Amino acid sequence: MTATGAQVSEAGILPAGLIVEGDPGEITAAFASLSALQPVRLEPGGLVCAPRCAPELAGPALADCPLPTRALATVPGWPTPPAAQIAGWYRHSPDHLRAPEGVRELIQAGGEGFGPGDHATTAMCLEVIDALPPGDAVDAGCGSGLLAQAWVALGRGGVVACDLDPRAVDQARRSLEAAGRGADVDLRQGPLSALAAHELAGRTVLANVPLPAHHALLGRVVSPPRAVVLSGIRTPQVAALEQAWKEHGLHTHRVLRRDGFACLWMEGPE
Repeated sequence: MTATGAQVSEAGILPAGLIVEGDPGEITAAFASLSALQPVRLEPGGLVCAPRCAPELAGPALADCPLPTRALATVPGWPTPPAAQIAGWYRHSPDHLRAPEGVRELIQAGGEGFGPGDHATTAMCLEVIDALPPGDAVDAGCGSGLLAQAWVALGRGGVVACDLDPRAVDQARRSLEAAGRGADVDLRQGPLSALAAHELAGRTVLANVPLPAHHALLGRVVSPPRAVVLSGIRTPQVAALEQAWKEHGLHTHRVLRRDGFACLWMEGPE
């Protein structure tokens, strides 16, 4: 039986599987609102989804689904981590459906690296990447590698990405390979103190890391980066970090704040 998402939701039912009925054009047009239903494949009848793998996301999305839906009796898969829309990106696991043409995507393999995308600090970084100057970048403390992946997906330039945690580097490597970006990122395991000063000079630095790691990064700066996006910090920590980078010739462009965290976007001298 076919029902609208709202009808199914009001009945208190989250089916084992779900088909969102529509042709490819309709599915693509509505994809931003459908991705939380956990899409796994396209069939002639529509989009097959596995809503039970992320009920906290799929429940509200099902209630607001703009297309008719049909319940399936069997689970069509259990992709993890869950898919979600993050700052205009469709972030999903290798087992989810790939994005339709024209939809930005980030692929995240399972693992323990920081930066799942839906964390406020990562989301704020993703929000400003579009406006940053093109050129090579450094993802300092890359975690699961989403910022590096976004940078190369946008064609902005090459990326050096590093993290101290070997588990994070492994997750970032598997994520980049699943996205077809493995050859585009110089991925390293090691401390930020291992970054050479010339690798920071004139580049965009993306750093979603705790405050001690920000201090370690500052210790490697000799010539100023072209721009920095600094997150992973609490709002009260912004002023001191901002002043430290101003001493390297950078000026503040914007400060984002969310859920008690901040993201500081600064640019270097012209």
